[in-house]
Amino acid sequence: MSCIASATGRTFTTRDVVAYQSGEAIFNLSCSFVKPEEGISHQEAAPVVPGPEGMPPWEFVRPDQREQREMIRRWERESPVEIRAADPDGPPPGDTPRRRVWMRVRGELPDEPEVHAAMLAYASDRGLIATARMPHGIGRANWGSASLDHAIWFHRPPRLTTGCSTRARAPSRTPPGPSSSARCTRRTARASPPSRRRD
Repeated sequence: MSCIASATGRTFTTRDVVAYQSGEAIFNLSCSFVKPEEGISHQEAAPVVPGPEGMPPWEFVRPDQREQREMIRRWERESPVEIRAADPDGPPPGDTPRRRVWMRVRGELPDEPEVHAAMLAYASDRGLIATARMPHGIGRANWGSASLDHAIWFHRPPRLTTGCSTRARAPSRTPPGPSSSARCTRRTARASPPSRRRD
C-alpha cells in the first residue's frame, strides 16, 4: 500500500491511499479529515422506525436471498455485524426500491470514535446492491456484482455498539450498475447519521 499526503492544513487534511496486489492497483481511497469545531449545526429529525427487538435477521428476508439456508445461518452467525430487518415485506410493487434495517456490532468496541467509524464503514456496503436488485428479481447466487465508487460521509462520530437504523434507496439502475444511497441514524436521543452513496 502507498499513502500520499495530498494536503495537510490546520483544519483540513487529505490522504490518498492505493493498495496493490501482484503489482496491480486494486483499490483507491481518497479521504479527508476535519478538526472538530464549534459552529452552527442542524439535523433533520430521526425517522420513526420499528425497533430491532423481534425483527428477523436481514440475511433471511433480503429480496435476493437464494442460497442454502445453512450457508446463510453460518454467515449470520459469523458476521461481526448484526443486521435486523425493519421492513421484512419490503416496499409495495412498483415503488422505489428501499429498505430499512438495524445494524450493530456483536460484542463491545473500545471508546475510540475512529474504531466505530471503521466498523460502520466496513458494514456500510451491506444491502445496497440487494436493494437495487429488488425490482428485477435477480438473486446474488446467479449474478456477479461488486461495489464500486463507494463514498461515505461521517457528519458526527458514530456509535455502533448501541445500534443504528439505516434507510437505503435505489432510485435508478442502468448498466454497468445501480445508484444507491443510504442514511444511518444512531439509536440514541442525539442521532449521529453518516450518509453514504454508491454510484
